[in-house]
Amino acid sequence: MKQNQGDALVDSIKAKLESLSSLSNQCCIYKVPNKLRRLNPDAYSPRLVSFGPFHRGKEELQAMEEHKYRYLQSFLPRTIFSLEDLVRVART
Repeated sequence: MKQNQGDALVDSIKAKLESLSSLSNQCCIYKVPNKLRRLNPDAYSPRLVSFGPFHRGKEELQAMEEHKYRYLQSFLPRTIFSLEDLVRVART
């Protein structure tokens, strides 16, 4: 990855984070145990939000994109890593 591409992505994410309203601290995402997921795999295919590259860009999941930025905004103060660090790792 070229450094200026990473910088542009970081700047874009920072601009989006600055435009968001704050998020309630009552939200949580739980991991579904594999044993339960195997009972009905379709029940655990994303319908509202996706994480990672596998379902990126699907129209039916776009409504939750802003919420993903809200969660990132809430996560960043709780980690020792900077946004730049996270983008660098995600790109490798």
